[in-house]
Amino acid sequence: MIKINFKYFFAIICFAVSLPVFSQDFSVLRSNNLSGEIKETSGLLLINGKLFTHNDSGNLPYLYEIDTLTGEINRRIFIQNAHNTDWEDIAQDSNFVYIGDIGNNLGDRTDLCIYRISKNQLLQNDTVIVTDTITYSYSDQNDFSPQDQNTAFDAEALIAFGDSLYVFSKNWSENNTKYYAIPKNAKNYRANPSCVFLTQGMITGADILAGQNKIALVGYNSVLLGFVYILSGFNDSSFFSGIQSFYNISDSIGINQIEGIAFTGDNKLYVSAEEFDYTYNGNNYTVSPKLLQIKISEYNGINKLKLHQCIKIYPNPASEYINVDAGMEKSNIQIFDLYGHVVLQQNINKRITKINITFLSKGVYMLKVNSVNKMFVKMWDKKSDLP
Repeated sequence: MIKINFKYFFAIICFAVSLPVFSQDFSVLRSNNLSGEIKETSGLLLINGKLFTHNDSGNLPYLYEIDTLTGEINRRIFIQNAHNTDWEDIAQDSNFVYIGDIGNNLGDRTDLCIYRISKNQLLQNDTVIVTDTITYSYSDQNDFSPQDQNTAFDAEALIAFGDSLYVFSKNWSENNTKYYAIPKNAKNYRANPSCVFLTQGMITGADILAGQNKIALVGYNSVLLGFVYILSGFNDSSFFSGIQSFYNISDSIGINQIEGIAFTGDNKLYVSAEEFDYTYNGNNYTVSPKLLQIKISEYNGINKLKLHQCIKIYPNPASEYINVDAGMEKSNIQIFDLYGHVVLQQNINKRITKINITFLSKGVYMLKVNSVNKMFVKMWDKKSDLP
């Protein structure tokens, strides 16, 4: 569970990749709180209309069937001969379900594994026996000294594709991911990395839409602003070779520790969020675990973003006004609070605009500049009294 202190935080976030990206819209169809029993929900998996999840590190080896209309637990399934060191995602093929004990926050694990169980047994029984344990390591990892939340060898996303399983890395420090192919019958396998994909955040879950070569990646950045990538149009297992559609889901759901994702149709997905604590203005708050169903739009045009096009906001922190250098002449500015509510919207006709913020309460806000082909995000800490 992540704890964040927002009191003095401010940062620039620029969604940018070196490959063509579609920046798209989405809507929330349903949102339900989850039971406290699954407050550390991590992976999601939909099988024949039944949705399953699990808790992550240190919890008991159970899968939970969730009521998608209420978020309540319908059934608990004990996974016999398995240990939950850090279960992070769950995947499937025609006959089996794969549970990824792949979490590695410190980057020091030498016992990474994936449990395989019968899909039929999962659907019918409340106790399921592990049929095989797949063990692996990363061929590009040589240093196993503990590096708390500062490692490139953590992972929370898993899919099954063809005759292999694919683990997507969660890079804590460099905001990118790469995937590792692991044969489904592997023992002590040394997995090789793919090319690096720039995500501008950490990948925490994955799913693949069977028969359509479409992959969903979900994650969040350092201040828990969530996003979804849809990978499509790729060749074979070159997942980053096609189209990457980007969805900024934080505008509607605010800050959440997004963990799991599962397709429920061509353009609909379930997304789960873990419970997390944060401190704001000296007060402690807890955000409940959630299950959301979202609908995503189809892409309609390429949005090529460049790293050097980031906007500027100054002074930062600020008390009375901010200057916004949007890097373009005509744009629309929106300011959001941490719950995703729009607190200001303004059209601008010049590159640098002065905006009065005296009406805002002290805290952290997100500023987004939209034009036809650009989207940027910036956060700043508004202080009523500056030193």
